[in-house]
Amino acid sequence: MNTLGGMIDVHPMRDGFALRLDLGDPLQRAMAAQRRYESDVTWAYPYLLRPGDRVVDGGAHIGYLTLLASRCVGPSGEVHAFEPVPRTFAALEDNVMLNRAANVRTNRVALAARAGEIELEVPIDPEGEGLLAWGATSVLLRRGPIERAPAQTLDAYARAHGLDRIALLKLDLEGAELDALRGMEELLSASRIAYIVCELNTFLADAQGQSYDATRAYCERFGYKAYDLRRTRRLRRINNPIVETGHLVTDLLFVAPRGTTADA
Repeated sequence: MNTLGGMIDVHPMRDGFALRLDLGDPLQRAMAAQRRYESDVTWAYPYLLRPGDRVVDGGAHIGYLTLLASRCVGPSGEVHAFEPVPRTFAALEDNVMLNRAANVRTNRVALAARAGEIELEVPIDPEGEGLLAWGATSVLLRRGPIERAPAQTLDAYARAHGLDRIALLKLDLEGAELDALRGMEELLSASRIAYIVCELNTFLADAQGQSYDATRAYCERFGYKAYDLRRTRRLRRINNPIVETGHLVTDLLFVAPRGTTADA
């Protein structure tokens, strides 16, 4: 099982909220020790978001970036969090309730290019017997059991919930980012998403034969400009196709062609 008895406890995070963490999970154990997560990304949230904004968190995991966004947009804002893996979704809901984040809407759905169902492989922890639900991926590598999850396009979700403008979209989908982007052509073509933070995992790109430049090239079709997010808190513009990164994981920021000030 993913949960080890007696190992779950509440831990305060440096960004002003608390998380109930399973210390049997290596990623959550690191979060408890560091009291922070995804520092390449978290520094940018206060600069990109303001009270009243709407945020979509694709691949919300147990809720760290969901709750950070919730604090940034305040009671007048909204955060729509998507997490398709049942046990991880349960932890997400638990952490949202723990922090009384009334501006968060949770969805046990995967963002994809079309509505329906997707298969997710949930890898087994190589250092134990637990399932690493945070690493669930649509790239099937025979590292663990297969689970099926409902899928929806962001275009359809935005229409159903009246999301005329999204300030920030975060995509951390373990290799399925491009597929999710293909399900939001309406939003992208109208520049209705101001900022997109998107993970590039070179291991998973290689495993499915996908170009490292795939998400950048796709967003460029809609006029979005690409930047490399770094812990140095400086944005580096990416002007050429991405052929190598030097890192297993790189976080990219895409900025809409109009209606934003980040590119000024």
